[in-house]
Amino acid sequence: MKFSNKPSPPPKLNTVPIINIVFLLLIFFMIQGVLKKADIIPIEAPISKSGKLIKDKQVELLLGDGVIILQNDFIDKANLADKINNLVLNSEKLKVHLKADKNINAHELLDILQIMRNSGVQDISLITETPY
Repeated sequence: MKFSNKPSPPPKLNTVPIINIVFLLLIFFMIQGVLKKADIIPIEAPISKSGKLIKDKQVELLLGDGVIILQNDFIDKANLADKINNLVLNSEKLKVHLKADKNINAHELLDILQIMRNSGVQDISLITETPY
């Protein structure tokens, strides 16, 4: 009986299956990730346990600490009524989604709401965050 003195070649590892799994996981997490537009300024919205998802967004008003942003334009409180009036004239039924920082003064928020009501806006929604 003769035995070979040659060592057997090391087994080849097939890395294709693990590469496929890694790419599938990468694609899965890219698709499942939250795709939302970042705000111009960081605004921490208040948390609400009840609410519904926004489906159609016409006009977004961001209200930060001393900052008012309407349709991605920085404006001051004195010009807000004119800008809202122009939007009301151009739209049959204007829907405004207000995203206010949770640390903002309540009187300032009420002033902004009153300006919008006086301008003829009938549909105002406050954007909040979910608790989870």
